[in-house]
Amino acid sequence: MDYLDAVVDVSDISGLNYTHRSGGSAVVVTSSAWTAAVYDIQAGLSCLSSSLFWITTERLQMTTFTTPLAIDKIMLYIENPSSDKQHTTGSSLYSNMLKVAMPFEPALWLILAATMVLVSMLGVWFANKDGARNKWWYKLHDKAFVDGTVYYRTTTLLNILFDSFLSSANDTFGQSVEFDSESTLSKKILNFGFSFLILVAAAGYTANLAAFLTIQGDTNGDYIRSVEDAILTNTPLCGHIALQSALMTTWPDANWVFNGAYDAMLENFDAGHCVGLIGGKGDVLADAHLMNEFCVRNLVDTNTIILEKPVAFPACKDMVAGISYWIYEAEKSGIVFNSYQDASQPQQVCPLSIYDNDAEGVNEDLRKLTPANFALPLLTVILCCMIATILQLRHETIVRYRRSTHYERDTSLKTNSLNNNEDTAILSTSFDNIFPGNNQRDQQDGDQVEDIVTPNNSETILKTLRDIQNYQKNLVELLVTQQQQQQHQQNK
Repeated sequence: MDYLDAVVDVSDISGLNYTHRSGGSAVVVTSSAWTAAVYDIQAGLSCLSSSLFWITTERLQMTTFTTPLAIDKIMLYIENPSSDKQHTTGSSLYSNMLKVAMPFEPALWLILAATMVLVSMLGVWFANKDGARNKWWYKLHDKAFVDGTVYYRTTTLLNILFDSFLSSANDTFGQSVEFDSESTLSKKILNFGFSFLILVAAAGYTANLAAFLTIQGDTNGDYIRSVEDAILTNTPLCGHIALQSALMTTWPDANWVFNGAYDAMLENFDAGHCVGLIGGKGDVLADAHLMNEFCVRNLVDTNTIILEKPVAFPACKDMVAGISYWIYEAEKSGIVFNSYQDASQPQQVCPLSIYDNDAEGVNEDLRKLTPANFALPLLTVILCCMIATILQLRHETIVRYRRSTHYERDTSLKTNSLNNNEDTAILSTSFDNIFPGNNQRDQQDGDQVEDIVTPNNSETILKTLRDIQNYQKNLVELLVTQQQQQQHQQNK
């Protein structure tokens, strides 16, 4: 009314005489008080209504309207998924873990997983001996693999494929792929396509993840977000009676419940006859009583615009042109409807939208993320750390065991070698004392007796022992020959 009075002040209209709608209109039109007021204009009982009215087909058949003042957004209202009623189930650890997967549909997750497996298998196939993954190539071309048993070949191939899958997973989670200048062209082309998929997947996932994590409601997405969702699940919706024609024409397959204006819609909602309400956002924000009724029931819009309806003043034919003209002139003078509407709105005392944080007591742009939101990634990291630690400890234990066993074996072999060398040295010294000319003969017969060098490498210890045995055999033969010669000389 303040806006209309401001328009009248700048016009040549002498004044307006405000009155209540007639009692007869309520008898004729029982569906809506606003439509009953339009009936009074049609009946000639009044010439203008000062409230805001949706311009509908039914009302246009009754009277004319001024130029539209604004566009009202018709929204779908449901019980807030983050309300205390649903908080006990929606904030559980299991539900928060599921939120990490919500940005993508299950079919898309399966496609991405299958793509990673395919890239991993092709990565093993495209590996070469000069690239960064040459270890795979050498394992597959090793003689032990080629000539090995079926079990050995199978386990080796599975280990390589698992290693390749982990490499692809690390590339995916790190939002990058490895570039190796020594890899094959096939591998480079494969990485190019895989990197593009990672780019799109990471961008889409990141864009949706924050929204899904901060919604504390039904993590399975079972609540109704649009009329299309209601149609798929055959969920009943309560619609404003003034919008019946438009809603039935736009969505004829929906399960509609029409039984009056907002009071009747709220009664049907309380009785469980419908799950969602279709109403104007401007009506809820402008009416303090209606806003409180929505707040008590934790009703919020789903941020989905169902319809857009122009709002205007219904006026008789004699005044509609003049009122529209002075509305236009008043706007030139700075009298704008939106400014009066914003000034007259009551304070918002509760969130009226899933993404609405302008209500009193809600000052942050987004809810803070909690550790429960990151339950699945944290548990995954912890599990991977435990597995990696166990494998590393097992590897170090095996290495220490092999080193200790190898050291003991080398020590035993070296000790036996030194004992044999000492025995040989004693035998050689005794023989030299008995036969002084033996050293000279050894030098002359170098082609018969080789120098013996004690090896430090356990791999050549057997050869060294054989050389020592041959050397001892030669010494014995020389000893026998010397004794025979001396006896022969004595006999002469």
